[in-house]
Amino acid sequence: MTPPDRQRVCKPSGVRWLPDLPTDWGVTPLKHLVEHVNRGESPEYSDPDGEHELLPTIVVNQACVQWDGLRLSNAKHQPSDIPVGKGLLQPGDVLVNSTGTGTLGRVQVFFPDEPDRTYMADSHVTIVRTQRTACEPRFLARLLSTPLFQGFVYSAITSGATNQIELSREGLARMPCIQPPIAEQTAIADFLDHETARIDALIAKQERLTELLLEKRSSVVSGLVTKGLDASRPMKDSGVDWLGSLPAHWRVVPYKYVTSRVDVGIAEAATQAYVPDGVPIVRSTNVRSDGIELDNLLAITPEFAERNRSKYLRAGDVVTVRTGNPGTSAVVPPELDRAQCFTLLVATPRRDVDAHFLSHYLNSSPASAYFDQMSWGSAQRNISVPILQEIPVAVPGRDEQIRIVTQINEEVGEIDALISKAQYLAALLAERRTAVITAAVTGEIDVRHWRDEASAKLEMIAGG
Repeated sequence: MTPPDRQRVCKPSGVRWLPDLPTDWGVTPLKHLVEHVNRGESPEYSDPDGEHELLPTIVVNQACVQWDGLRLSNAKHQPSDIPVGKGLLQPGDVLVNSTGTGTLGRVQVFFPDEPDRTYMADSHVTIVRTQRTACEPRFLARLLSTPLFQGFVYSAITSGATNQIELSREGLARMPCIQPPIAEQTAIADFLDHETARIDALIAKQERLTELLLEKRSSVVSGLVTKGLDASRPMKDSGVDWLGSLPAHWRVVPYKYVTSRVDVGIAEAATQAYVPDGVPIVRSTNVRSDGIELDNLLAITPEFAERNRSKYLRAGDVVTVRTGNPGTSAVVPPELDRAQCFTLLVATPRRDVDAHFLSHYLNSSPASAYFDQMSWGSAQRNISVPILQEIPVAVPGRDEQIRIVTQINEEVGEIDALISKAQYLAALLAERRTAVITAAVTGEIDVRHWRDEASAKLEMIAGG
């Protein structure tokens, strides 16, 4: 349900980067609307036997990304003998993540599931406590989440003690803040709670559809690269627990026997070598199971690339992710011949092995089970050259490999088209979500009477 687009009389906001606003709205520094803008408490005093809850930064980040509430079950404890000071949270506090290049500026309102418990925020979180007679916290959180104000937040960053970028709380307090009448702030917050919940439900459906399609894609690929095209052919035990049975005429050999090299790409820091136009360098984020994403490749200087000439990629090589999502693989296309890659594993298939068959095999469920078993690391999983070299590979003859790849392309092509459509719709809905929030908090749409209009519409439907 979207409210009608009423025309309101507007006036210049007086702030260069803000649009015109309704005549009865004001603009004032945030510090005039809040009790305080404070840093949370340092987490160094955490104690499992303490009394107070402490919100780790990651909790705030996850909540802001997913908009599904703070995950307080992950919280640590704060000993009761440490002064809680400015880190103590109250329901309705607006929390802003204050560090990190990817999550700085993410916003959430603190409404605990268990209001009788005491909670705290850590020192990486900015706590904005509003004056309830002047500023509705849900309205402020929506305002801070818009592209307009996220841009301001990033203009208010500074370097912290550890050289990590950090939000300037003083800068945030000086931020020009849009101020509708308090009753209209509440109406806007109520409308956006309703409208974004509806949009989020639609996004969740598209994301769930994408998950199901990816599962189906994986099942198709895994079945073909381990069972072949003819299920009626004699089968044999592969001798590998996670691989199961295979066509009797297939062989099982370590990956190093079907490749002429397995190496790791450039592992030294390349930041100083990045240039707008140079030799493409493939990173883990570019490698997907359906190929290498070419749209956001970085480039390095030819001199730096030549210094690492032994690492050049060749068309038809197979690149495999080492860290994060280990095992994800793709074939190097002709346009990336003599490109470079950053810390990926690079393999050159032998003549009797099709590169696309190998890539599909490494992306299959059985291969993923191997990488899960052999990888190490807690924060991020990792694999190495020896681990990749030793993965058992089920290999039919080359002609059969090519027929299997052809069949995979036919079957997953249809699935990939559906995945792309679902992801496109989810992206459109996310854009719609942002647009609705921005329009509501800047007065572009008038939502003061949206509940009355919704009730009238329901009455018409019931009466009709």
